[in-house]
Amino acid sequence: WSLNGSNAFYNSGNVGIGTNAPGYNLEVAGSFNATSIFLNGDAIASSPWTVAGNDIIYNNGNIGIGKTPGYTLDVAGTINAANILVNGSPLTSGSSPWSTSGNNLFYTAGNVSIGTNSVPSGYNFAVDGNIIAEGVTILLSENWPDFVFINNYDLWSLYQVETYIKQYGHLPNVPSAQDIRKNGVQLGEMDATLLQKIEELTLHSIRQQKEIDSLRVINKKLTDQDNMIKQLQQRLEKLEKSN
Repeated sequence: WSLNGSNAFYNSGNVGIGTNAPGYNLEVAGSFNATSIFLNGDAIASSPWTVAGNDIIYNNGNIGIGKTPGYTLDVAGTINAANILVNGSPLTSGSSPWSTSGNNLFYTAGNVSIGTNSVPSGYNFAVDGNIIAEGVTILLSENWPDFVFINNYDLWSLYQVETYIKQYGHLPNVPSAQDIRKNGVQLGEMDATLLQKIEELTLHSIRQQKEIDSLRVINKKLTDQDNMIKQLQQRLEKLEKSN
C-alpha cells in the first residue's frame, strides 16, 4: 500500500470487498453506492455510458461481444435471452407479427423481402437475387393434370398441334416467350402444364405403338402371302418344265 495525500493505493494484486479471492483489480461481492463511476477516465455522466434504473446504456458507436463490432450490437457466439424486442414489441407477444415454435421463426403479417425493400403486388415473399435449396415443395390449389387420362379428354391430333405451332410459335396452353419475359414463370402452374404435355405425348406414343403393332401383324401376313405366292410360282415353273 502507498499514500498520496488523502488517496491510498494498492500497488500489487487485486482488491476484494466482501470476498477474499478477487479475480479482478476490484471485485465487490454485493451492492455498492457511489456518487460517480469512471469509464476510460470519464465519469459516466460525461461518457457515452449512462445508467437508467437497472439499465446500462451506451449512447455512441457500436458494441461488440467477442469481436470488433460492425453493427450496433455484434455478438460472436450464442445469445441466451428470455425475450427479444422487435420494433419495441416482444418477439413472441401477441402484438408482434413474429412468433416462434421450436427452432422455427414465423412472420404472420405483411410480406417478406430479401435484397429489396418492396414486394410486388399479389406476392408474400420476394428475393432480389438467386436462391439455392435442396428441395422446394409447392402445394397447388388447382387439379393436377390427371384429367388427360379421362376417356372423354379432347386430345388434339399431332396435325392439330403442328398447325397451332405454325400459327402461334409455341405449344397450346403453354405461355409464350413474350409472356414469360413480362410476367415470369409460375413454377407450380408450369410444372402442371409441362406434365400435361408429357401425358398427352404418352397417349400419342401409346396410340402409335398400337398402330405399329397392328402394322407388324399386317406386314407379317403380307410376308407370309408373298412367300406362298413364291412357292406356288416355283411349283408352276416345275410343272411347266416337266410337261
